[in-house]
Amino acid sequence: MKVPAAANSPDVLARFLNATDGPDGEALLEELICVHAEPIVRRVVATRLRGDHTGDVCNDVLADLIFRLRGLKLKPSDGPIADFEAYCATAAYHGCNQFFRQRYPQRARLRNRLHYLFKSHPRLALWNRQGEVTCGRSEWCPVSADRHGERPAGRQDAVWASSRQSLLVVQEILSMEAGHMPFERLVDQVAARSGIIDQSTAYQPDIAQNRPSVETRLALRQQLNWLWSEVAQLPRAQRVALLLSLRDENGSPALPLLPVTGVASVRSIAALLEIEPEQLAEMWPHLPVDDLAIGERLGLRRQQVINLRKSARERLGRRLAAVAPEG
Repeated sequence: MKVPAAANSPDVLARFLNATDGPDGEALLEELICVHAEPIVRRVVATRLRGDHTGDVCNDVLADLIFRLRGLKLKPSDGPIADFEAYCATAAYHGCNQFFRQRYPQRARLRNRLHYLFKSHPRLALWNRQGEVTCGRSEWCPVSADRHGERPAGRQDAVWASSRQSLLVVQEILSMEAGHMPFERLVDQVAARSGIIDQSTAYQPDIAQNRPSVETRLALRQQLNWLWSEVAQLPRAQRVALLLSLRDENGSPALPLLPVTGVASVRSIAALLEIEPEQLAEMWPHLPVDDLAIGERLGLRRQQVINLRKSARERLGRRLAAVAPEG
C-alpha cells in the first residue's frame, strides 16, 4: 500500500531504506521518485535544456536515481542523503552536463576550462543567484551569496599562463555587463568569439543511464517476472554464465534492468548466483563480465562458458515458444 502523498521526502526516504524487499518497499520507492524527485528533476532540466531531449534526460536521471537508491539500501555505509531535494537537483544538473558533454563536446570542454578559471582566479567568482549559476568579478559577488564551488588553495602559475587568452576575453565580456551575467551565457559568448562551432552529435546515454524510465518500469515488469522465474530454474552454472554476461541491444549491461524495474532485488540476484550481496555490489559497476572471468569463477574454460550460455538461451527460447500462443 502506498504511503500518503502528503508525506515529506525525508520520512518516505527513511521508510524506504528500512523497508524489506517487496510490495511495500516498491510503493515507497515509487512515491519517492514520482511525487518527490520527478518535479525537481523536470524543473532543473527545463531551466538548462530546450527542445526534444528534455524528456529523455529527465527519464535517464530518474532511472539513475532509482538505481542509486536501491544501491544505498543495499549498502547504507555509502553515506546518508541529508537533503533529498538537493540530491535530486544535483543529479539533474549532472544529467544535463552529461547531455552537453556528449552532444556538444567542444563547448563542454570550453565550459570546464572557464569554470576552473572562475574558481581559480582571485579576481573572478561564481555564485548562485535565484537558482542560476552567475559569474562576474569578485567584488560584484554579494557577501551573503552562496559561492559556486571551492576556490583551489594557492596560486597556480601554469593555469594563469595557459588561460591568459581566455581571461582577456572573459574580462572584455564582463566589462560590458552591469555587474554579473549567467555563466552559461558567458560560455556562449566566449565560444562565439573563439570560433567554436560544435557539430551536434546523437545523444548516447551512458551505462548508468541506459535503463528504462519510471514510466516503462511497470510495462516491463510482467515480461521480466516471467523471464526471471525461468532463469531461476536453470542449473547454477548456466545462470552464472547467462546473467553475468547479459547485455541489451545496445551492448550495455542488462542485469541492472531487474532491480530498476522491481523484478528482483540485488540480494535476490546474488542469491541466484550463489554469491554474497556485497560481492555482487562490487561487481555491479563492471558488468557485463567477460567469459574468461566467468570461467575463472566457475573453474571452466572460456568455450565451456560460451556453451553453457548457449544452452541457457536455447532452453529459454523453447520455453518462450511454448507459452507464446497463450500470451
